[in-house]
Amino acid sequence: MKKHLAVLCGVYYPTPSPTGLCTKRYLSLLRDSYDIDVVCISSADAPVQAEDEGIRVHALLGKRMQTERRGSALTHAVVRAIGAAQMKTAVLGNLAWFCEQALAALRGLHREHAVDAVFSVCSPFAAHCAAKEFKQENPNVRWCAYTVDPYAADGRIHPLFYSKARLAAYECAVSAHADVLLLSEEVYEARADIRGCNPDCRRLPYLLPEVPDMPLRNGEFSNERINCVYAGRFYPRLRSPEPMLAAFHALADPDIRLHLYSAGCEDTVKKYAASDDRILLHSVVSPERIREIYRSADFLLNVENSIPEFLPSKLFEYIAACRPIISFGSGQSRALLAKHPAALHVSDAEDAEKKLPAFIEANRGKTVSAAEIETIYARHGGESIRRILTDALSGNEAG
Repeated sequence: MKKHLAVLCGVYYPTPSPTGLCTKRYLSLLRDSYDIDVVCISSADAPVQAEDEGIRVHALLGKRMQTERRGSALTHAVVRAIGAAQMKTAVLGNLAWFCEQALAALRGLHREHAVDAVFSVCSPFAAHCAAKEFKQENPNVRWCAYTVDPYAADGRIHPLFYSKARLAAYECAVSAHADVLLLSEEVYEARADIRGCNPDCRRLPYLLPEVPDMPLRNGEFSNERINCVYAGRFYPRLRSPEPMLAAFHALADPDIRLHLYSAGCEDTVKKYAASDDRILLHSVVSPERIREIYRSADFLLNVENSIPEFLPSKLFEYIAACRPIISFGSGQSRALLAKHPAALHVSDAEDAEKKLPAFIEANRGKTVSAAEIETIYARHGGESIRRILTDALSGNEAG
């Protein structure tokens, strides 16, 4: 009989956030060995009970978020303002409700079918908090905590009278109760405080998505153009689009097209798009659809985060698409992309002016083989990640 695994995470169903998508991929490696229930935040405008690829999903939604998603534009603005105030006044911000509801859901699952292990994913940090409470009530249940997105971080909105140091101490105090603490490699390297708070702390690399055997080319775009794609969310302080947009605006080649499947920093994006008809704006699309777009592009573009512990998970989507990659920023992804056969790091506008034209000319139409990608990034492959997760959940020593 399979062991019963309960998972606490953020926005997972029906449309996952980037962290939810990472969680979904990890669980795809475990569903043959575990009977899995996922307790998460609903991306719909109501709570949802569903089965998704053999996994039972309990997607919760707080009353404030329901009102925000269902209301008029005015209601939306008012309720968002309330949420912003909660982020300034409550330790768990506007997601305190999730801790309470997730804990209740865990208790219900445990009554129906005894839970053997809990896997909580931060962000949101409320997932760890609910798991800690459940662990204290049920000490024989194994708790594996995974932090990919630290709660205490530079630039993040935090409650009044709570400094980053105080929030970090709180985060570490909660994480210390886990039987094993898994950290993304970036958090493991950048956050000694979190790494040191639990005696059994292990690295969990990002999982490389399935690499297609027959990569597409130009299915979405004109063969006569050089098509560059960026997909993801921009943030003014964390991930600004301006360096990338300025670099491409400065390129003289009239055949280059920059396709943005993005959200956030709309004023900056629209300003550049209005002044350059080679910068094209598209709607955000589903994870399945964007993978086809990646495989149709000539180049995939990354904008690095300003905080070193937050590596954009879409870089692994890019790597699996077998396309040349151009990364803009301070060098956060340099080590990961140094192994890639067709990747360029650009640090600033002057660097872009020197490097971009030659790189584009040399790599236009290039496809990296699936076998080469899977060999280079074997540590991020399914068998390696499955072993780490299984050892952590079962209580085995780290391999």
